[in-house]
Amino acid sequence: MPIAAVQNHYSLAERKHEAVVDYCERENIVFVPYFPLRDVGGRALVEIADRHGATPAQIALAWLLNRSPVTLPIPGTLSLEHLKENLAALEIELTEEEFEALR
Repeated sequence: MPIAAVQNHYSLAERKHEAVVDYCERENIVFVPYFPLRDVGGRALVEIADRHGATPAQIALAWLLNRSPVTLPIPGTLSLEHLKENLAALEIELTEEEFEALR
């Protein structure tokens, strides 16, 4: 039976599974990072968020979505407001320079 998805702890702050993300992309396997917003912070993140009129969490999600086309983050939330905020990250297009600044 083929593998349909891989779920690992992965975020801007936790990147020990970079090779797994790359493997999943090569093999067209969905990569599901859990805790995608844990320990989100840093000067570059805040500056990029300010430029986009977004929250740091939205930029962190946009980075994950830009990291690989097979990435499907699952940020948890208990409120409709945060759900809408998280979904708005889909509309954020990071420049190559912004993406690299967060790498």
